[in-house]
Amino acid sequence: MRATYFLRSFSIISGLLLLAVVSVGKATAADQAPLISVGVAKVDITPTGPIRLAGYGNRRVEATHAASKIWAKALAIGSDLQKPCLLITAELIRAPGSLVEPLAERLKKRVGLERSQLAVCVTHTHTGPALANMLVDSYFGSNIPPVQQERIKRYTERLLDLLEQVAIDALNNRQPSRLAWSEGKVGFAVNRRQIRNGSWVVMRPNPDGPVDHALPLLSVTDAEGKLRALFLNYACHCTTYGPKFNQIHGDWAGAAAQIIEAEHPDCVTLIALGCGGDANPEPRVANKGFELVNRHGAAVADEVERLLGSKMIPLKRVPVCRIKRLNLPLDHIPDRAELQKRLKRGANAAYFSKILLNRLDRGETIPGSFSYLVQAWNFDDDLSIVFMAGEVVSGYSLRLKREAVNQHLWINAYSNDDPCYIATRKMILEGGYEVVQSMDSFAKASHLSLKVEDMIIEAVQSLLQ
Repeated sequence: MRATYFLRSFSIISGLLLLAVVSVGKATAADQAPLISVGVAKVDITPTGPIRLAGYGNRRVEATHAASKIWAKALAIGSDLQKPCLLITAELIRAPGSLVEPLAERLKKRVGLERSQLAVCVTHTHTGPALANMLVDSYFGSNIPPVQQERIKRYTERLLDLLEQVAIDALNNRQPSRLAWSEGKVGFAVNRRQIRNGSWVVMRPNPDGPVDHALPLLSVTDAEGKLRALFLNYACHCTTYGPKFNQIHGDWAGAAAQIIEAEHPDCVTLIALGCGGDANPEPRVANKGFELVNRHGAAVADEVERLLGSKMIPLKRVPVCRIKRLNLPLDHIPDRAELQKRLKRGANAAYFSKILLNRLDRGETIPGSFSYLVQAWNFDDDLSIVFMAGEVVSGYSLRLKREAVNQHLWINAYSNDDPCYIATRKMILEGGYEVVQSMDSFAKASHLSLKVEDMIIEAVQSLLQ
């Protein structure tokens, strides 16, 4: 297996030389880092029966086959006396608050874990199972049949148990380890918004658009230098397969984890997504999905191997965990006349508009804001890891890194909750899918206020100080 892996890019001799360099690089980083209590675990979360997939509204038939297993993985850093932080990554399309908050409550009751000490990230795979309370039915523009709803409900209940299990397993197997990090780059993410004559036209590759190609990597080695875990992220949608593929799979992130773990059998690889709400993998051709998923996964795996063979920055302490909740405003609350006009805008818009009109008929109000969570784990000046909820676009990570006092900044999106796309002020003025059309699927009455970008940036910066 090891020789097969290196033949993708090198000859057998070059592969053996690289292995030697990797070993030296890991030993150098490990020798400089103090020992910290770290635990790691993984659990299979593949559905065992038919289930509706999330990610594309056109797929109305349940998936009955898993082209690949999907996983949840956990990383616990710090002893009980040090207020450990616990990271969970899962090969799912979303991490709704309706799943994460009950998990946090269970872990608080069972092991005393505070909410700031838990972060849950997903890979946003569009070939993952739907979850209960994740999206309103307007995502599909029609009611989900009761039989399908019941299967989604049962899977979600089982998933909550599995996430609790993997968290406890990671906490229980903590042992002295060393942490180090570095950052590389991978180039297959491409901006997907085209603007012509000042208007958003269609979702297609835009090589000139903003994108964050950074690939940060955290390594965990035991006291003898053996690799135990890797945590990495990349800012790109997991949409390589496209809407015609109706089987469970982790897309490029799942493929990357499989390749890395095949090379390092005793290593658990956790993958999260950066601010890739406006980035797609390229190429992405429907009839070549399997080939391209593995190509993108291999690109990530190759860069991980390169970073492991280079000098990494040792992390000297357990991070300080901070969290903050905001109340983000929408642009406006639509009146009855506007909702009536939306009935002609398309299936999703019409379905959700009827829901809002029914609320007005019952004398209920329409929410004009929503709760939003940001989180940061600070390893002194060596590294700050930020977790942001929702489908955050690249402009946020690029701005945060540009304005950061500490240049060692790692930004995760799709974390802890998924209220909607989190667009920048510039994008809101442009309009388009992420700004307007997608909000029906997220049960939001209008697009975001122009104030939102500055509110979020200021909140994140306050957590980093």
